[in-house]
Amino acid sequence: MKNCSKSLFRLVFFVFAVTFFSYLTFAQSSNVEIKLLRAAQSLYQEGQHLEAEKICLKLIETNNNYYPAYNVLGVICAQRGGAEQLAIGYFNASLSIKPDQPEVYSHIASLYHSLSNVDVAISYLEEGLTYAPDNYSLNYSLGVSYFLAKHDSQKAAKYLDKAYELDSRQPMLLYINGLAHLFNQDEVLVLEFITKLRQLKSEYYADQLEEAMRRRQGVEQKQVQQSSYRDLYGPAPLAYHPPVFEQKVSQFGNEAGTVSTRNQGSMTYSNPTVKVQGKGTVTLEQRYQTPE
Repeated sequence: MKNCSKSLFRLVFFVFAVTFFSYLTFAQSSNVEIKLLRAAQSLYQEGQHLEAEKICLKLIETNNNYYPAYNVLGVICAQRGGAEQLAIGYFNASLSIKPDQPEVYSHIASLYHSLSNVDVAISYLEEGLTYAPDNYSLNYSLGVSYFLAKHDSQKAAKYLDKAYELDSRQPMLLYINGLAHLFNQDEVLVLEFITKLRQLKSEYYADQLEEAMRRRQGVEQKQVQQSSYRDLYGPAPLAYHPPVFEQKVSQFGNEAGTVSTRNQGSMTYSNPTVKVQGKGTVTLEQRYQTPE
């Protein structure tokens, strides 16, 4: 499994963009707004991103509380190279209007993972769980975050086990959960996951998990600890380096609300803040600073 951990990590956290539109809701929307939003979605899926963006900006100019339009804008920007912070700003604007959107928390987390901000990504996933504790994607993503990025197999197993309760037929979940329980020295459960993988005809992951067990059994008990992650499974997938920068981006639109500053460990950061500066102009500001 050497050199595959990073690819696995990326695969887990970027599945949301393809299916995100299916989660958009249209509660308290007028027929005109719904038609325009669906038109924007169709244009986006056809590759006409600029036209889709114009429609959504017009929607929030007319109704600055229309959160589905912010979600579509977030998806558009997330797929645009170098626009991750702007995407995060749109998603946060949507959450400031309607906070109980678990898929939006998952999407923001995927963006922060792409920026190597693991701790911030985890904070969003955990906040999402306060609204949807039985959400499969949030539990699964948290488990993967703790295992692959933080190397905390105990916390990883907690969330992966919950995801397993919600859906026991996902091969990738079974595989990663098996690795977490292998570190926790629960080989009975690992064998159960291998059997389940065989039943699902997922021979590749079953073989990989069996190989991990054999390698684990070849290590003396006193050497089996989290620090053996590199020896067993290759290098860690991500190194956490908090960014230090200030970014300002302007877009046409209307006021979308603000998100307050938080503290995460040794890093102080501000989520993207949406402010009005003159008629029809929205400025998204993102500041990070690491205490000396």
